Amino acid sequence: MEKQSTLIRVRIKKKREECSSYKEKLMNTKSESYLTFINSNEKSMHFSYNIPLILFCIQLFIITSVSYRACSKICAVLSSFIKIPVPHYTTIRQWVLRFGYYQLQRPKSFRDDWVYILDYTIASSKNKCLAILGVSLDYLRKTNFSPKMSDVELLHLSVTPKATWDITYNALIETSKETGLPAEIISDHGADVKKGSEEFCKKNKEVNYIYDITHLIACILKSTLSNQPKWNSFIKHLNCCKQRTKQSVLSFLSPPSQRAKARYLNIGHIVNWGEKLLRYKERGNFSAISKAIAEKEKNTHNVCLTDNCIPQTSESIKLFNDKFKWINNFQNSINEYKQYIDIIKKVKKEVAVSGVNSETINNIENATKYLNLSKSAIEFKNRIIAGIESNCTKQLTKGEAYLGCSDIIESLFGKYKNCGSENSMFGITKSILIIAAATSKLNSNTVKEAMEFSVYNDIQNWSKSVVGESDFSRRKIAFSET
Repeated sequence: MEKQSTLIRVRIKKKREECSSYKEKLMNTKSESYLTFINSNEKSMHFSYNIPLILFCIQLFIITSVSYRACSKICAVLSSFIKIPVPHYTTIRQWVLRFGYYQLQRPKSFRDDWVYILDYTIASSKNKCLAILGVSLDYLRKTNFSPKMSDVELLHLSVTPKATWDITYNALIETSKETGLPAEIISDHGADVKKGSEEFCKKNKEVNYIYDITHLIACILKSTLSNQPKWNSFIKHLNCCKQRTKQSVLSFLSPPSQRAKARYLNIGHIVNWGEKLLRYKERGNFSAISKAIAEKEKNTHNVCLTDNCIPQTSESIKLFNDKFKWINNFQNSINEYKQYIDIIKKVKKEVAVSGVNSETINNIENATKYLNLSKSAIEFKNRIIAGIESNCTKQLTKGEAYLGCSDIIESLFGKYKNCGSENSMFGITKSILIIAAATSKLNSNTVKEAMEFSVYNDIQNWSKSVVGESDFSRRKIAFSET
């Protein structure tokens, strides 16, 4: 006992020393922050706020994806600990848009190893936005083929009422004149970008046009599953089960919702739910259901919750079987779907690390050879391999690797849409400059250059000429009393 007490005292003493050290570091950090925000003389022309504060607010908005109002309130909270000024949320919005405008307008590097990543984003309005991102192929080959937002540049941004192949083609010509002929173009093969990209590559045969691996797999998975009556029945039972359980004592076991868009890109959480539910049933421990029933009885009838009034396990089993017995009919199917997901993970990991090259097919075969696959899963894997060979690796030079996944542009569009997700009239507005702001390496020098590059009226004029009038602006005019 004495030995144990001594050890405990030693541990307590050590923890106290660690806490003291942590407090000291924290105080030093606060002091440094105070000096940075208050005593910094680094200011931009016509700005009362210093550059470190502007940089902090832009980083806060872009990295955390919180709203402009939240950024202002975070500064207000910090001002209780560090004496910093609190900018209004509209001021922070102007900073972000001016920084994005600078990133879009500044001259781009002229090189012959650009990878163009292009796609259209669609909001609730009639307009569509074409974005072309660029990343150096040489940089990807030295690091890996999973670029981050700060690794790419926004080379082209245009707003159009229609997404047609000729608009895509003209945008590629315009961008290539400014930045140089790309080494590769990658897209999701949507009708709005495929033909335009193919026409561009016909006239510039040295450019490789590659089908994004994520969308390729999604299309193959969709054609595989949609033709299976078992899958359609599984989804039907799943939706019915969700409606029956989401507001019951079994809500904690309720199946997840399916995504409205990109449904076949995100079936993993549905299959994982089915797999976990089957394991839960096999364990046979339904005490969590018993407790949920007892808590409902207590809240409804004001009954004292003790061990004696918890329902018997048989009632829990009956309730579980009533709502989830259907899952037994899909046990083999769920195992098969899990094999599909395992194959997809192996393929995407290979492409994310090594890109697509002449050895990609062999590498995928080696990565999946130890998986225990059913006949259907083997056919699915072979279809993916055939798709990669015909759409990605067939035209590539031996030994050279290229970008095979364009998920980065989807992430950027998602960040932009997240900013207006609570606005029922969210459309393409000048806030599209958020995409340009997110694709940059943030530091004091670039922020200072951006603030001095333009005034807010330049952004307003750019918005009028490129974006046009938004639905919200039209509504304000229509509903105005004058």
